[in-house]
Amino acid sequence: STIFVMGALLPVTICFMNLQHINGRQSVFLEKALPDFIMRNAKPFVILLIAANIVSAFGIARVRFVSDLADISLRDSAALRLQQVLSEKIGRDKMPLFIVYKGKASEDSAFDTMEAALRAWKDSGLIGGYNSLSALMPPPSRQKEAIAGIAEIPVDAVERTFVSALDKYGFVVTEKNLAYIKGIKNALLSKEPVSIAGLISSGNKKADYFYKSGKLAAYIYPTGVNWSQVELDKVRQAAPSIGKGDSGWFVTGWPLLSGELKGVIIRESLAAAVISGVIILALVYFHFRRPKKIFLSIMPLISSMVVTLGVMGYAGIGFNYINMASIAILLGIGIDYGVYMMQAANEMDGATDNGGLARSAYRNIIICALTTIAGFGSLITVSFKGISSLAWIINIGVAANMIMAASLFLVIKRQVQPTAKG
Repeated sequence: STIFVMGALLPVTICFMNLQHINGRQSVFLEKALPDFIMRNAKPFVILLIAANIVSAFGIARVRFVSDLADISLRDSAALRLQQVLSEKIGRDKMPLFIVYKGKASEDSAFDTMEAALRAWKDSGLIGGYNSLSALMPPPSRQKEAIAGIAEIPVDAVERTFVSALDKYGFVVTEKNLAYIKGIKNALLSKEPVSIAGLISSGNKKADYFYKSGKLAAYIYPTGVNWSQVELDKVRQAAPSIGKGDSGWFVTGWPLLSGELKGVIIRESLAAAVISGVIILALVYFHFRRPKKIFLSIMPLISSMVVTLGVMGYAGIGFNYINMASIAILLGIGIDYGVYMMQAANEMDGATDNGGLARSAYRNIIICALTTIAGFGSLITVSFKGISSLAWIINIGVAANMIMAASLFLVIKRQVQPTAKG
């Protein structure tokens, strides 16, 4: 709803401003008061901007790439809630990897193979721990060992021993006691291990965490707080060898995918920013031609990018898979303000009303920036955190660009026209 309201409000605001000019009325604040204030205090503004850039430069080192799903997903995400519930159920709060089997071997045979491999991985220090079906029942091989161990126990003696013990201590034998004894006898008489199919048919809902639609899975956890790249590489290499030639084994999970995605996103986003920067620089060159004018045109953009990154660092706003695109977007939006100021400085050469041209340039930059901020500002309210963070970065960048361009206008003007009087 915010997007629709802002989308409707922007053209109404612009039309209102245009009507003011048609009717001969002007915004005193934008047309005169604010520009005059900036021009009267140009030197303090420039000093403050230099200080802001120096301070911001130290904040850039704090900017991080955030790959945690919680920082880019929907607010109050059902998937993340499910992950939290799962973590609580199995007693782990670290981000797991998933060892999955979907092959030709039976699920019970795969369960045995998986359990042996996971125990070996844990004993060797490759992983910090794991959760598998063994949390609900022993693997078939262990069950067979237990069955062989209790084969010599006389079943009939169990009932006699249990009942005599109850009598000895004055307990009355009830139907509940007899049912319990019967269950023990049935377990002792069983000669076959409980299968995965049997566990599922018993109605144990926790089994769905480890077996679903023919896929057997286990959750493995790092030795430390997070997975290191070395651990990820070792697990990735070890997973296919679990079944000794069985191609049905594979490892997956967000820690593994995020590392691959992170590298691709960073490389391609930076490549896009470089391409954008080269094209923008070429266009500015073809328009102004002179190196001094080109540098002065891009100076507000460079300064504002430093401030934007610094603010991100101090505010704890990190880059993620979505907002990495903000770099190229800010380059495309931000160059406008420096170009506006340079063009205004050029037009003042020989003009009779330099003050009027300067005020008009200030007004155009401020209105352009405010409408851009209003448009992207509506995205801050969306539920998707990745898009919301993109809007925050662009708004910070546009605001910084507006302030830089407006504050540096007299510097630009004096460099272009050293003897001009404003």
